[in-house]
Amino acid sequence: MSTEFWEVHREGTLERSHQIDGCQALNLAPNQKYEQEHPESQLGATAKDIFGLSKICKVPAIAQKEILQLFIYNYLIGNSDAHAKNISFLINKTSFERGELK
Repeated sequence: MSTEFWEVHREGTLERSHQIDGCQALNLAPNQKYEQEHPESQLGATAKDIFGLSKICKVPAIAQKEILQLFIYNYLIGNSDAHAKNISFLINKTSFERGELK
């Protein structure tokens, strides 16, 4: 399920955006939110997959920086429950960009 947002532009026009999580962006089922340790098992979202999404963002360099900061932060605090459903992206008819943290 995606969440809908409306953005008001300076000229008064409205633009609808949808927020999706990392699994949705990678076309993975919710139960594939974790990277699997065994390659022979059904693979889930990997850090490389999530980082790769930055390449299609409106401003790739900013998305790469934000995703890398998120990875580093989770590592430093010892968050062993970081997964693809904790990262979000906003999609509208003209762009794809990193969304807010969930």
